[in-house]
Amino acid sequence: MNKSVILLFYQKYKLILFPLAVILSSLVLIFFVISPQISRLLDTNRNIDELSKKNAFLDAKAQELEVLDGEDLQTKLNLALLALPQETDFANLIGVILNLSSQAQFSLVSFQTDRVDPKAGSKASAYGIRLILSGPKETLETLLSDIEQNSRVMKVTSVEYTAVRSDEPIDVQLGVEVYYSPIPSSLGAVDTPLPKLSDKDETIIATLARNVQQSASVSQISVSGPRGKANPFE
Repeated sequence: MNKSVILLFYQKYKLILFPLAVILSSLVLIFFVISPQISRLLDTNRNIDELSKKNAFLDAKAQELEVLDGEDLQTKLNLALLALPQETDFANLIGVILNLSSQAQFSLVSFQTDRVDPKAGSKASAYGIRLILSGPKETLETLLSDIEQNSRVMKVTSVEYTAVRSDEPIDVQLGVEVYYSPIPSSLGAVDTPLPKLSDKDETIIATLARNVQQSASVSQISVSGPRGKANPFE
């Protein structure tokens, strides 16, 4: 095909070829250049928007942290740990039992630990203790009530004793569940909302603080001892 034929073909169809070439060039430009650039731009804008929202959230969280009362939180944590220690803490528990027994005019004869099967859905761990105590029958109900309403979270699971004359002491065998809960290792990811105490939590803490004061005034034991609140699992 010589130049004259090509030129003749062009002269004959130039009104069609030129727009077609423009259209094809535009399509190539759109698909291979403009479209990828628009996609990258949209992704960049989306990322910028997400980063802006995250920064705003973190700024708000930082402001919340700045206004928190560290001493108040530490006090509340100490009170919570008195009621629900992060470990078994047998030494303090024995002190609690001896104190409660003495107030009810009972003496501790035997103290043994016992295994407790974990309960489904329970937020706290527990272990059992078996006690043998000797004291007056008329104060037994007081002792049982004091154990369950004590600062340390405990629950009486069994009571056994042999009936005797009212003027003689009785030997009582008690089964008690004692609760504890390890402190969480994390309060959540950085981009999660700051955990807050609910109204119910604040009420429990306030009750716990009152119980600590009352227990200290009755037993003359320092608040730093194993005193605490009523059972929060009820």
